[in-house]
Amino acid sequence: MLKIKLLSGIGLLILSIVGCYNDKEELLYPNANANDCSNPSIQKGPKFSAVQAVVQANCVSCHNSGGTFPDFSNACNIVEKWSRIKVRCVDQQTMPPTGALNQTNQQLIVDWVNAGHLYTN
Repeated sequence: MLKIKLLSGIGLLILSIVGCYNDKEELLYPNANANDCSNPSIQKGPKFSAVQAVVQANCVSCHNSGGTFPDFSNACNIVEKWSRIKVRCVDQQTMPPTGALNQTNQQLIVDWVNAGHLYTN
């Protein structure tokens, strides 16, 4: 009886190890690319959309693909530089150079950052 239990335990262990070998990443992690801002099939979230609109209206005149600053016409760059955007536009209020954002726009940035500062937020 002990041999049967031991053998069945070893068999289960072997099956579980072999079974993991054949697992597919997309099945194990179905939302792994859910925040991929470069994927056009991923829908951007409402908080990010609001921040993107603020950035478009206030930052892209300097932060564009032709400049030396980070290109904020690209959504992925906004997501990547979330911390710097918050520091400069909310904490220090040194951007944009034409004057600080109004409280409503600052709050949109804070809300997005606090929600996780993701493309899908």
